[in-house]
Amino acid sequence: MKTQSGKTLAIAIIALFAGASLSHAGLGDLADMAKKKATEEAKKQATDAAVKTVKDALYGEEDLQSQAKVSGKPALKECDDIFNPSKKFCYDGEIYDLCDGMSYNPTTHICSGDIAKRASCNGAQYNPLKQKCENNAILTVCGATTYDPATHGCKDNAVFALSKCGATFYDPATQVCKDNILLTICGATTYDNKAKFCDFRNGKIYKFVAINTQTWMAENLNYNVGISKCYDNKPDNCDKYGMLYNWETAKTACPSGWHLPSKAEWEALTGSAMYGFSAMLGGYGSNDKFNSIDSYGYWWSASEYNSDYAYTLYTGYSKKYDWYSRGKSYLFSVRCIKDN
Repeated sequence: MKTQSGKTLAIAIIALFAGASLSHAGLGDLADMAKKKATEEAKKQATDAAVKTVKDALYGEEDLQSQAKVSGKPALKECDDIFNPSKKFCYDGEIYDLCDGMSYNPTTHICSGDIAKRASCNGAQYNPLKQKCENNAILTVCGATTYDPATHGCKDNAVFALSKCGATFYDPATQVCKDNILLTICGATTYDNKAKFCDFRNGKIYKFVAINTQTWMAENLNYNVGISKCYDNKPDNCDKYGMLYNWETAKTACPSGWHLPSKAEWEALTGSAMYGFSAMLGGYGSNDKFNSIDSYGYWWSASEYNSDYAYTLYTGYSKKYDWYSRGKSYLFSVRCIKDN
């Protein structure tokens, strides 16, 4: 009796969750109904999971969000407006119509009928939000029209023709052509970007040099930020030798696209021919005093020796390079290396 009673209770519970009534079916029928219901639920869950996996892999925003976290790229924006998720979906702050009930990536796919097709133009991928495929050519969208970025530009949703310097098109707002040589505008002057670059923060132009696989500034940094000073507090010394920085300031003082070199990056340079590096012996500063200008040069590395000290490369007239570990409050020169 106990065994049969236990079975009855178990089947009753199964039937209850299956939506059945004990008063309208026998125990055998209830068991069959419960099994059928459980099988249907399992199939539905498996189907839903499979569809979600396919959606996420091919079109889904969740997959892109997780990829963004892994790659370090900015996460997609959320939508502020309220919408019906059975008809629309959100992608990076914008609301789009579902494609046959599915979301997709509008930067890589186009909804055509009931299929989200990959945006391909003559075999090349393009972004449908910013580009169009016309006559098997990818054109960039500007307002209500399109243009070829090789020959035209876009400003305030209007297309304009690029000027031409020799065989090269250029934007006269950012470049000038002189004797068929294209020069880039930096503040009130121009420069040849094949050998120089502009720090747009203050309009300062620097020479750079490629040494083996590295690209270095061929001058000391001269940008007033954080704790930085001119030797003897004289601006003329900054013009010639660059500014002197404490370590915390030096870590982030380089322009965009450049950075303070690590000890390993310095060692790769000093272990090779340093032609073009142009060591500038700008001395150092400490406790509001300055020493060794024209005798020694000191350059910060991004590498710490410990919590109070960081590695510093130095040299003098002998051109022999060696390492110090110095307190982070010292003021030394900064020489930036280009990001890879």
